[in-house]
Amino acid sequence: MKGNLTPKQRKFWKRYTETHSLTDAAKYIGSKGNGTHSLSQVGYQMLKQIEPSMGELLDAKGLTNEAMIEPLIDGIKAQKPIVATWQGKITDQLWVEDHPTRHKFIETYHRLRGNFVDKVELSGRDGGDLVLQVAPRLPGNGKQSADLEIE
Repeated sequence: MKGNLTPKQRKFWKRYTETHSLTDAAKYIGSKGNGTHSLSQVGYQMLKQIEPSMGELLDAKGLTNEAMIEPLIDGIKAQKPIVATWQGKITDQLWVEDHPTRHKFIETYHRLRGNFVDKVELSGRDGGDLVLQVAPRLPGNGKQSADLEIE
């Protein structure tokens, strides 16, 4: 969130986290509007000024880490039925692990924990440019080498 919030912004943010409504929070801080739409727009503009992080927005909407534990565990334990039929009638049913769903939930869990690196930036010494040097071909067995050495 932006560093120092004004008293009005603090009051707006507090109300927004309690009600989860931009319209209500805008009305609470005394914004005048012709209706729900205009108050919602005022609330949206106020939210843009505050610049909350994604984590702060999720928390404000009630999606805290604690609230997400149970759905995450349920997804990691996902199962699906395999049904046997005979002449169009179900004769047997077996519940097995749903590996694709479990995989998605486990991947989501690790992304939330920051265990994956989505992007890697390379730089040279002391943050400078990368330097690519091509080594000259070595005399020898007559083969032409296409190998490059990168320093």
